[in-house]
Amino acid sequence: MKKEQQKVRAFYKEFLSWKAESIGQWIGAGFLEVLFGIMMMVPYQEMREDSGFVAMPMLFGSLGAMLYIAPYLTFREEGNSVSIYEKIKYLPVDYRQIQKMRVWYLIRFVAKIFPVLFLLQMATSYWSKALTAANLIYVILLGLVWPILSNLPFAWFGK
Repeated sequence: MKKEQQKVRAFYKEFLSWKAESIGQWIGAGFLEVLFGIMMMVPYQEMREDSGFVAMPMLFGSLGAMLYIAPYLTFREEGNSVSIYEKIKYLPVDYRQIQKMRVWYLIRFVAKIFPVLFLLQMATSYWSKALTAANLIYVILLGLVWPILSNLPFAWFGK
């Protein structure tokens, strides 16, 4: 099982390293995550007052993670969108290992961004004298749980 994961990881590393499309998607994901971080600087108490504004960080958090995971699912070849599974299905690995690897990439991406989001929310809440348990729950749900759960079907079921 470990060897299969190493094969999948090596394939993705080699295949995606020379694709300008994937690099562009990752830059886009980074840009969305920066916007997400800026929105997460607003303390929860202020976000709660404007319910329309709460949807914005949810959207950016989800789309950033989706853009990051997209190169692991599809790519463009001769102007057509092609499933990466079409290229990887000939590797001597179980499809579940490919699914697990994509989920791992998703979780790793979100987990790397989360500490920054956490610190931003806690710092601005502390400075505005509004730091409560609600701020902690808010940043965990919106910055960690939501991007993973909203993209889990995309990462797991995408062929």
